[in-house]
Amino acid sequence: MSTTEAAEIFAQKTVGRSFDAFRATFGRYPTTEEGFAALIRAPKKLETKWKGPYLEGGKIPFDPWGREYRYRATYNHGIGYEVWSLGPDGVLSADDIGNWSN
Repeated sequence: MSTTEAAEIFAQKTVGRSFDAFRATFGRYPTTEEGFAALIRAPKKLETKWKGPYLEGGKIPFDPWGREYRYRATYNHGIGYEVWSLGPDGVLSADDIGNWSN
Protein backbone atom coordinates (compact mmCIF):
# COMPACT_ATOMS: atom_id res chain seq x y z
CA MET A 1 0.00 0.00 0.00
CA SER A 2 1.34 3.42 -0.94
CA THR A 3 1.55 6.32 1.49
CA THR A 4 -1.17 8.10 -0.48
CA GLU A 5 -3.46 5.06 -0.20
CA ALA A 6 -2.83 4.86 3.55
CA ALA A 7 -3.81 8.53 3.94
CA GLU A 8 -6.93 7.99 1.83
CA ILE A 9 -8.05 5.02 3.93
CA PHE A 10 -7.58 6.94 7.16
CA ALA A 11 -9.24 10.17 5.98
CA GLN A 12 -12.08 8.51 4.08
CA LYS A 13 -12.90 5.50 6.25
CA THR A 14 -11.05 4.83 9.50
CA VAL A 15 -11.47 8.12 11.37
CA GLY A 16 -15.09 8.44 10.29
CA ARG A 17 -16.10 5.76 12.77
CA SER A 18 -14.58 7.81 15.60
CA PHE A 19 -16.38 11.00 14.55
CA ASP A 20 -19.64 9.08 14.09
CA ALA A 21 -19.36 7.63 17.62
CA PHE A 22 -18.86 11.15 19.00
CA ARG A 23 -21.90 12.33 17.03
CA ALA A 24 -23.99 9.42 18.33
CA THR A 25 -23.24 10.56 21.89
CA PHE A 26 -23.64 14.32 21.44
CA GLY A 27 -25.83 14.74 18.36
CA ARG A 28 -23.11 16.68 16.57
CA TYR A 29 -19.56 16.41 15.35
CA PRO A 30 -16.78 18.21 17.24
CA THR A 31 -16.46 21.89 16.47
CA THR A 32 -13.42 23.03 14.53
CA GLU A 33 -11.99 24.38 17.79
CA GLU A 34 -12.55 21.05 19.59
CA GLY A 35 -11.07 19.11 16.67
CA PHE A 36 -9.43 15.71 17.10
CA ALA A 37 -8.81 16.49 20.77
CA ALA A 38 -12.55 15.97 21.44
CA LEU A 39 -12.11 12.34 20.41
CA ILE A 40 -9.32 11.85 22.96
CA ARG A 41 -10.52 13.80 26.02
CA ALA A 42 -13.83 15.35 26.98
CA PRO A 43 -14.35 18.96 25.92
CA LYS A 44 -15.46 21.33 28.67
CA LYS A 45 -19.22 21.16 29.31
CA LEU A 46 -19.40 17.67 27.76
CA GLU A 47 -17.60 15.70 30.48
CA THR A 48 -20.73 14.15 31.99
CA LYS A 49 -21.94 12.57 28.72
CA TRP A 50 -18.51 11.76 27.25
CA LYS A 51 -17.98 8.05 26.57
CA GLY A 52 -14.54 8.21 24.97
CA PRO A 53 -11.86 8.05 24.04
CA TYR A 54 -13.37 7.69 20.59
CA LEU A 55 -10.03 7.52 18.80
CA GLU A 56 -7.87 4.44 19.27
CA GLY A 57 -4.42 5.04 20.68
CA GLY A 58 -5.43 8.21 22.50
CA LYS A 59 -3.29 10.42 20.25
CA ILE A 60 -3.96 12.80 17.41
CA PRO A 61 -2.91 10.85 14.33
CA PHE A 62 -0.12 11.66 11.94
CA ASP A 63 -0.34 11.18 8.19
CA PRO A 64 2.20 9.00 6.36
CA TRP A 65 4.46 12.05 5.95
CA GLY A 66 4.65 12.69 9.70
CA ARG A 67 2.21 15.60 9.92
CA GLU A 68 -1.05 15.78 11.86
CA TYR A 69 -4.21 15.28 9.89
CA ARG A 70 -6.35 18.41 9.67
CA TYR A 71 -9.96 18.72 10.85
CA ARG A 72 -12.68 21.27 10.20
CA ALA A 73 -16.38 21.18 11.07
CA THR A 74 -18.17 22.13 7.86
CA TYR A 75 -20.86 21.06 5.45
CA ASN A 76 -18.89 22.08 2.36
CA HIS A 77 -18.93 18.49 1.11
CA GLY A 78 -22.22 17.46 2.70
CA ILE A 79 -20.56 15.34 5.39
CA GLY A 80 -20.50 17.62 8.45
CA TYR A 81 -16.73 17.65 8.77
CA GLU A 82 -13.54 17.47 6.75
CA VAL A 83 -10.47 15.43 7.60
CA TRP A 84 -7.46 15.78 5.36
CA SER A 85 -3.75 15.37 4.93
CA LEU A 86 -1.68 18.03 3.25
CA GLY A 87 -0.22 15.24 1.13
CA PRO A 88 3.40 14.71 0.17
CA ASP A 89 4.22 18.41 -0.33
CA GLY A 90 2.91 19.49 3.11
CA VAL A 91 1.01 22.57 1.88
CA LEU A 92 -2.57 23.23 0.80
CA SER A 93 -2.55 22.15 -2.82
CA ALA A 94 -4.05 19.76 -5.37
CA ASP A 95 -2.34 16.73 -3.77
CA ASP A 96 -4.23 17.05 -0.45
CA ILE A 97 -6.06 13.88 0.59
CA GLY A 98 -9.42 14.29 2.28
CA ASN A 99 -12.62 12.52 3.23
CA TRP A 100 -14.50 14.03 0.29
CA SER A 101 -14.59 13.01 -3.35
CA ASN A 102 -12.49 15.09 -5.68
